Amino acid sequence: MIGFVHNIGLPETLLVVVIAILVFGKRLPEVAVRGAVQVQKLRRAMADLRRETGIDAEIRAAHRAVENAVSRDVLSSTSVSLPPAAAPPAVPAEDSESEESGTADSKPSDSKPPDSKPGE
Repeated sequence: MIGFVHNIGLPETLLVVVIAILVFGKRLPEVAVRGAVQVQKLRRAMADLRRETGIDAEIRAAHRAVENAVSRDVLSSTSVSLPPAAAPPAVPAEDSESEESGTADSKPSDSKPPDSKPGE
């Protein structure tokens, strides 16, 4: 009913109720009924206005048009802008065999490069 009040909590609600009781006193039920009747009349008037002007149908048509345009743009942009998938680099056969066996050209990790002189 009160769709425009999103962040009202219990303390604020209690404050409004206390102020209403202080202001209206014994007439509070009567005032509440009158307020509810006025809200119902306002809702009926808004529904009649929407029906007479046809604004709901126009809003739905505009919403559909926007959704269709966005869907087409998204589909066309994803199909055009995706690069082809790159193949993983090929591993030479001799390197893969020496890694698997652990022999051949494997060196200890603490060995020095071949161009270094002993004692350095």
